[in-house]
Amino acid sequence: MGQPHGFPSSDDPRLPGPPESPSEPPDVVAQRLTPPSRAIERSKVAEDYATYSPARRRPAEPVPAPAQPPARPEPVEPPTTPPQSITTAEQTPDPASIGGLGDPLEQPIHTLPPLEEEIGGYPISPRTGEPVRGALIIASTAAFMLAALVAMATYWWYWWIAINIDDFGTSAKLIELFDPRPGSGSSVVLVCVMAAIGAVMTAGPGVAAYNVWHGASWSRAAGVAACVSGLLAFFVLPWTWFAFGLAALGTGLLWLPQARPYFEAWRQFTNPPRPAIVPPTQVAYGPAPRFRSH
Repeated sequence: MGQPHGFPSSDDPRLPGPPESPSEPPDVVAQRLTPPSRAIERSKVAEDYATYSPARRRPAEPVPAPAQPPARPEPVEPPTTPPQSITTAEQTPDPASIGGLGDPLEQPIHTLPPLEEEIGGYPISPRTGEPVRGALIIASTAAFMLAALVAMATYWWYWWIAINIDDFGTSAKLIELFDPRPGSGSSVVLVCVMAAIGAVMTAGPGVAAYNVWHGASWSRAAGVAACVSGLLAFFVLPWTWFAFGLAALGTGLLWLPQARPYFEAWRQFTNPPRPAIVPPTQVAYGPAPRFRSH
């Protein structure tokens, strides 16, 4: 059988052999019994590891027993008088009375009230930032809005009556003039004409009210158009003439002299004056001076 792997052979010179004779000196025998150099190196590595290895963890120290809780101190009654370092509200002066920090002033500082913002001599509302709408403008706008509501209400009342075949012939003045047969082609055409009349009579005063509230320059013309559309009340119901009367009232208020500054202020508010453009008098042609060769 062969030699096992990893074991030195018997003829390895590093292994000590048997003494040849008992007459060899002791030092020669000791030299043969000395381990090889690799064993010395391994011993040195083990020594270094033992020297520079981290210290062992110290054993845990015993936890001392918890001490007895301290006795609860007896409650101390608060002092009846505040300390000297604390001043009461009566002793502290009002900052508003002295104008801020520091000593009170001998005489208060007088300031003027803020100036009211105006545009062309007409006041500006501090709440909306727009020209103030006076009672005249509010009344005119309300009259136009009521005219639109009356026109719409009368049209829907006509429609409520016309859905009944027995009352269709008397539902509106226009239907009475032509007296069509219910369900015929002429009756359908007249119903469409009545719808157009109701839309025009409602939209005319509504448009006028919106433009008066926003100060449009053509609000007076819109009021006149609302009055013209109110004349269509002749073809609807008798009490539709209330819409025409309210539209005429709103238009008349717009033509009063007191309404003129309001529209003028809105004209300046929506079209502020632009700075004049001054054309240059001297225009230099050619390259700029810094690009010219000297």
